[in-house]
Amino acid sequence: CDFEWFATETDYAFDPAGKSTYHDFGYNPALLPSPKANLAAYDSDYQVKFAGIRKPRIGNSADLDFLRSKGWILPNGEPAGSYPPEGHYADMRSLDFAIPEMRDWYAKKMEHYTTDGVSFWWNDEGEANYYTFYYWNVAQVKAFHAKAPEGRFFSLNRAWSPGMGRLAAAVWTGDVSANWEDLKGTPGMLVNWVMGGAHYVGCDIGGFNGETTGPLLTRWLQVGAFMPVMRVHSVISVPAHFPWNFDDATQHAYRRALELRYRLVPYHYSLAHLLYKTSTPWIRPLVMEFPDDATVADISTE
Repeated sequence: CDFEWFATETDYAFDPAGKSTYHDFGYNPALLPSPKANLAAYDSDYQVKFAGIRKPRIGNSADLDFLRSKGWILPNGEPAGSYPPEGHYADMRSLDFAIPEMRDWYAKKMEHYTTDGVSFWWNDEGEANYYTFYYWNVAQVKAFHAKAPEGRFFSLNRAWSPGMGRLAAAVWTGDVSANWEDLKGTPGMLVNWVMGGAHYVGCDIGGFNGETTGPLLTRWLQVGAFMPVMRVHSVISVPAHFPWNFDDATQHAYRRALELRYRLVPYHYSLAHLLYKTSTPWIRPLVMEFPDDATVADISTE
């Protein structure tokens, strides 16, 4: 769920002062009037686990004043470190997660979500600097274990740096486009990221930017069944990639792909455990299996 689960507006148009009416660590009462009861009902009635989106910045003006007084705002923390720091969303509002005391403050603000029933986090727009996603997850792990010391933390992130896998922080390949070219390039991108250290990896199945088609979504789902993370997603301006938005043939193929995924769950779980025990990648290119065979060096279709 995007901004609407915790806020009544997005913060993209905010200036550096933020807004007093914006609350970063609460709930939108129109969507979740009784958060604990609502999230418990999703789980018990529909077997749906709730994940909330998080941004690495603050929109509430009082919190921003406090953070600035502590020196906890990330310098040049605009998207992708844009400079000069003007005219971008998140201007002078990004958190400096490399500061331990700031992480402690953030974790304390976040920890109630675990007991409320939020299962994991979808971390977006954290390309403020190289370390943001890593230390952001460190803070979220602290918040989670404060309320669930024996629980399994999980997050899904738009970017990564080596070491995040040990935190159970997964990653997706960003805003790929809904076309056959991007689908063709996805398996190669995944195994390249795996070799770089991002083992828990997936993508926006069906493509994020642009409107997908039934055949394209079908092929993407069939590939997705074999990915460590199988995740369907799209931009808000196109029909969502729900099966009922497509024709009967696509719906049938959709069901078959999901059924295959569930049959493969024990296999995926075993590969994940092997990764944990031996560091053997969950998915890997053929060149890792046949390092002396030059003909497989650049194959990404198998």
